[in-house]
Amino acid sequence: MARKRIGEILIEAGIIDEDHLRAALVEQRRKGGPIGRALVELKLVAEETLVAALSRQLAVPVVDLDALEVPQAVVDLVPGEWAEAHGLVPFAQPMKFLDVAMSDPNNLRVLDELRVRTNLNIRAHLAGPKAIERALGRYYGRGLGRGSVNPRRRDTLDVPRADDEMELVSPYDPTASRSVPTVGNPPSTANRARISPSSVPPYAGAVAASGPAAAPGPAAICDAPIPVHSATTSTPRSTAPCT
Repeated sequence: MARKRIGEILIEAGIIDEDHLRAALVEQRRKGGPIGRALVELKLVAEETLVAALSRQLAVPVVDLDALEVPQAVVDLVPGEWAEAHGLVPFAQPMKFLDVAMSDPNNLRVLDELRVRTNLNIRAHLAGPKAIERALGRYYGRGLGRGSVNPRRRDTLDVPRADDEMELVSPYDPTASRSVPTVGNPPSTANRARISPSSVPPYAGAVAASGPAAAPGPAAICDAPIPVHSATTSTPRSTAPCT
C-alpha cells in the first residue's frame, strides 16, 4: 500500500516545487494544522487548485460545504474541539452512515477513531482547508479557538492532534480510473462527483467503516457500491449501489 504525503502529491502533479513545500512546512510548524492550509495561506497554491489536484490524484469526491445547510443533529455527532483539531466537518447522516468533509480524506487513523466513537460508517469527502475553517466557524461557533470547547458541546474525543504533515494512504493505483477510495479495499470504477444540495439521493461514495444503523438524515450523492470496513470484523464488505 503506497503512502504519500500531500506535499509529495502536489510536487508530482507539478503544482508546487520543493521550495514551496519547505516554506509551507515552516509555516505549518509555526501555526499547526494541515499542510494544505499552510500552502493556501502562503498563497503558494489556490484552494480550488489544491482540491482539484487531490481529488484527481486520490479519486475522492468533493463536497461544497458553503452550499450545504448541515442539521444541528449531525453537527452534534462530532464535538467541536475534536472536529477542529482534525480539520473535519460532518455534513450528513444518511441512515447508518456519517459523511464528513476533510482536507486529508485518506487519513485512516482519524476515520477509524471517528467510527469507533460514533459507531457509524464513516465516509470521507474532500473540501478545501479554508472551506472547512468557514464551516467550523459556522457550525461550532466563530469564537472556537484551537484547544477550546464548543459551549454547545461539552463532550470531547480524546485523540492526539497530529501537528506534522498528514500522510495520505492510497490503497490503489492513482493512475487508475477515478473512483471512491475505501478503508483497506480498492475502489470501484465510478466517476467522481461534486456534492450539492440539489443532488442528494442516499449513500454518497467515500471511506466507510461500519456501526449499527442510525436514524435517516440528510443524504448525499451516490457514485458506486461502497466497500465497508466493519466495526465488528476486519473483513471489508460492500453495500449495494443506490438508485
